[in-house]
Amino acid sequence: MTVNDLSIGERVYLSRRRHSLTQRDVAGILGITRRQMQELESNRFKGSMTYLDTFARIAAIHDHERCVIARRRSGKSMSEMEAGTGMSRQWIYEMETGREHCGALLNYWGLVGDGLPV
Repeated sequence: MTVNDLSIGERVYLSRRRHSLTQRDVAGILGITRRQMQELESNRFKGSMTYLDTFARIAAIHDHERCVIARRRSGKSMSEMEAGTGMSRQWIYEMETGREHCGALLNYWGLVGDGLPV
């Protein structure tokens, strides 16, 4: 998975996470509503996205970010992840935020190397 494989909503989501901002924070910066921000991150936003180029620009995806994008694309909840992996929600969270090595999640999602999740 490379940056080119990400939608604009996924790039905005990762950029927001990297800057420790809430959806409300970014909505205020971009001059849109929080609801529009939710739609943007889930690729349902119908407004103009020309102003997002700078905010959504990221050069590379970290392994832990590949894991969180795979989970978001799958639609799985943390409860489902806990049941499917045998790991606690807290441990999954620690891996998805980059606080712990995420090799187990990379394997779970089949993201060893540059493969996209199925």
